[in-house]
Amino acid sequence: MGVGQITNSGLIKKFIPAAMAINFIFLAALIFLTTPTTSEFLPQTSLVVSYGLAGLKFSSYLFGLMVLTLILHNGILETFSVSKSAFVTPLALTWSLTAFATSFFVLANALSIEFSQAANIQVLFTYGWDVATARAYLFMALIALLIALAHKRAKRSTPLSAGFFALLALTLPAALSHAGGVSTHQWGVLAGSVHGFSISLWIASLGALLIAIDRKSAYINFQKLVNFSFWALIFSGIVSSTIRLNTPIELLSTQYGQLLLLKIFLFIVIISLVSIARKNIEKANHIMLVELMLLMMVLAIATILSSIAYPRVSPAAFTLIESVTGFPQPPPFSTGYALTTFSIQPTIFLVGVIAIYLYLKGVFTLRARGDKWPINRTLLWISGVLLAMYFTNSMMGRYALVMFSAHMVVHMVLAMVVPILLPLAAPITLALRALPASQQPTLSLREGLNLFLSSRFSYVLTYPIVAFLLFATSTWMLYFTPLLSTLMNSHLGHLFMDLHFILVGYVFFWTIIGKDPSPHKISDPARLGLVFLAAVFHGFFGFIVSSSTSPLGGGWFMQVAPDWLADPIADQQLGGSIAWGFGEIPTVVVLIILLFQWAKRDAKIAKRFTQADTDAYNEYLSELNKRG
Repeated sequence: MGVGQITNSGLIKKFIPAAMAINFIFLAALIFLTTPTTSEFLPQTSLVVSYGLAGLKFSSYLFGLMVLTLILHNGILETFSVSKSAFVTPLALTWSLTAFATSFFVLANALSIEFSQAANIQVLFTYGWDVATARAYLFMALIALLIALAHKRAKRSTPLSAGFFALLALTLPAALSHAGGVSTHQWGVLAGSVHGFSISLWIASLGALLIAIDRKSAYINFQKLVNFSFWALIFSGIVSSTIRLNTPIELLSTQYGQLLLLKIFLFIVIISLVSIARKNIEKANHIMLVELMLLMMVLAIATILSSIAYPRVSPAAFTLIESVTGFPQPPPFSTGYALTTFSIQPTIFLVGVIAIYLYLKGVFTLRARGDKWPINRTLLWISGVLLAMYFTNSMMGRYALVMFSAHMVVHMVLAMVVPILLPLAAPITLALRALPASQQPTLSLREGLNLFLSSRFSYVLTYPIVAFLLFATSTWMLYFTPLLSTLMNSHLGHLFMDLHFILVGYVFFWTIIGKDPSPHKISDPARLGLVFLAAVFHGFFGFIVSSSTSPLGGGWFMQVAPDWLADPIADQQLGGSIAWGFGEIPTVVVLIILLFQWAKRDAKIAKRFTQADTDAYNEYLSELNKRG
């Protein structure tokens, strides 16, 4: 049975158009009843742009959620029983076009010009990248187009990885728009990202469950996704409200608070419906359809909230440092102050806490069923995660945004120390042992992990030469091109860069010293050669930077240089010296680990052969005794 042949098709075909009509009427009512944010320095935005922008934003989400619904259904809930859906490609193309059109309306709204003026490729190329929300919808359009092409080329079903990128695309506008002012910017980015991600996942999961062939089996996976989405929405909603409201009374006295109160009310109704529908999941069609419609209404309210002013007025960012970091210029650098004073980076802090929690949960799961897990691996994982959290959540992480030398310290730790500790903790082996196998005809998390590890993407990514090139050359591409300035110019770009440092280092050191089984077998001499080669590349990089007299990376650290930093070029040269000298320490550590693993492996082999010889000799003596 294909995805197009869904259960209860008559009911759903009648309900979907009616639900869409109701949601668009609800959206139109919200538009007419609310006042969008205006600026005293710019002319009033036309009604065509204001209304059209809200409608297109909502439509972009709608088409994106339809695509994500089919991907989740085809890739998770009905993995072993359905063929490729014919609907994904046209829906993804429509999503791409709608998101592309939305970017023009975003520009018209941001620049307070008519749509006819904004609907110009030259205007888009000139201002599209500078307006964060327009940039988000351009990325959304590109991702939707790539999903359409990937589905078209797929032999059986849409690659499951397309679901991740669809979720990413649906999250981007929430992450990049209305993120707050100085001191709340990072929290706003985190809350927006989690909110967009979780509500998209909930709606798409509910849609996938509605069209599932075997709903009772599919509900097992769906329940996990909804539980995650529920708590993520609670967390992000609390954070978002805290940074946008001054007092709880503003829930009643302000336009923003009233809409937020309506959103909370709808959410409570949805939770009530969930408790009723899940008692008999196979006969809850009407309730689930109403739940889906109310969730879309919540999304419509969120669309409107992103375009109106919130009560809490945060200090405006008057400098580039404030707009990027969310904080004023830090005091003059002191090593003691940088390493002993903390400035929480909420996203990395939250990810770190979750990483430690999931690892410990896996360890306790094994112990609960009587299995053992080496304590040294647990300590290595916790140490690696805490080290990454420490250098990004201390003032060293804030100085890393404005000083090349501090930036290079953080880079070295994230790319060459943390990735040595994490692969030695064998997190993949722990996950495969702790996660339960699926007992239903649906894709479990364990099977999904196995599919990823056996995928062509994973095979190519972990190929030793590819892993080495990503690890060694990405540093050169980052610092000797304007890419550094592009990434450092936004909070999300900076987060992506930190994540990139850890991931490329993790993949490289996994192939060299990792405890998890690797898709590729590599000899010990080849491992030693790759380590020496990586050390040469990083040493040469440090030497060039330490002797350079011109700004690197598009001149970012020249633009944001603090008033008290007398010579940014000298600081850049200091950063090169740090990279040059620091890079040798992890190399020596890895060589020691390699030699230890090599010796331990040889000892096991020798012991195995010795035991085999002993057993053979004992059998020979036994045979002689029988003959005697």
